[in-house]
Amino acid sequence: MKAKLRSKCQLVMPKVIRKSLGLVENKFVVLEVKDKSIEIKALDEGIVEK
Repeated sequence: MKAKLRSKCQLVMPKVIRKSLGLVENKFVVLEVKDKSIEIKALDEGIVEK
């Protein structure tokens, strides 16, 4: 899946990914750089109960 960097290098995460991780506005994620890739992990407090 592709995403485009916006002004100030902001990245908009596609809705399908946000929903699959249960992310909502103003919640935190963890970003890690691994071998020229970025890994994004949802924090427990940012996961919505299904």
